[in-house]
Amino acid sequence: MRPKTKALAASAIVLVGALLAVCWAVDAGDPCSQIPDGWPCRGWPLGGAWLQSVEPTGPMTPGAQPAIIYETLTPLGPGGDVFVYRQTYANPDTTLGGLLPEADLGGEMVGTAVRGGPNTYSFTLIGYAAKARANDRGQILGLLVSSGTMALTGPNTRIDSHIVMSLYGPDADISPVDGLPDEGVEPVLCIDFPEDYVVKRIPVMPPCTPTPWPPQQ
Repeated sequence: MRPKTKALAASAIVLVGALLAVCWAVDAGDPCSQIPDGWPCRGWPLGGAWLQSVEPTGPMTPGAQPAIIYETLTPLGPGGDVFVYRQTYANPDTTLGGLLPEADLGGEMVGTAVRGGPNTYSFTLIGYAAKARANDRGQILGLLVSSGTMALTGPNTRIDSHIVMSLYGPDADISPVDGLPDEGVEPVLCIDFPEDYVVKRIPVMPPCTPTPWPPQQ
């Protein structure tokens, strides 16, 4: 066989092998099989540590400080379709802008985020507000439920939108007592936040240059 013929035959074998691989991927239901690796077909990763600074809106008191929120999103499986979602407020307003003036315990919310598209998710978070009591657990004053959507705009940035918060009274969880508002119970207050909120992934940052220690005497 001539060298040119051998080269053509080898190229044909490689091409057939590539076509078989593509067909196998399509048959296996892989919608990203023919998309370049750099294109976010399956979506940018949502899991990790995030941070946002939220200007006070809604029932927040005038002149209130921005809310600094640490966030952790942990995938529940290799598919990355469902995440555990935790928010921790660095400077919580436990009174919810004065709605629960006696509340002095709170500042964390936990919930679930579920993928709706390659880079979009829906979420629900739940948190409690309570009043500290001596030699006892805190008295529950309210239950807060927050729902909304997330849209990743890049590997390290996302936009949270369509956020609605529901505040329930302490008697909203009676039958059964499971930590969730009972079915059919209406919140005492329901507030929507029409703004879009930018959330940033916490990156690995270079350390500062240490200040030299003063010489020892």
